[in-house]
Amino acid sequence: MKYLSSILGVFCLGICFLLSGCASKVRFEADANISADSAFNRIIDGPTKDQKVRVEISGATEPVNVYVFLHKDAEKAEDAIMALKSETPLWLEKKLKVKEASFEVQIPAKQEFHIYIQADHKSTSAKVKVNSI
Repeated sequence: MKYLSSILGVFCLGICFLLSGCASKVRFEADANISADSAFNRIIDGPTKDQKVRVEISGATEPVNVYVFLHKDAEKAEDAIMALKSETPLWLEKKLKVKEASFEVQIPAKQEFHIYIQADHKSTSAKVKVNSI
């Protein structure tokens, strides 16, 4: 009887593991100090499977521009920001002139991505959170 209950226990643990999912969760939190001439730019490890993440920006006292792009596209994506392009397919998402923002972004499997925050004109600080949905 003990043998049967041990097998049942292992089986239940296995089911719980499968139901919880094997995909890694994205979790990132930081206080961003953004000067007028220097952006906050962080690389975040991507999930093991395609996954939506929620990006939240809060507490900024001045407007900021927020961009999300893949690490493999970083150089060209940053060049597009500096060239003041209005759109490029390299950006997964952008929010302009915001003090607070909350938005979702689809991140491909095993792809590092950037959170790039630029002061609109004046230096500021903000809280940045990125979490799997």
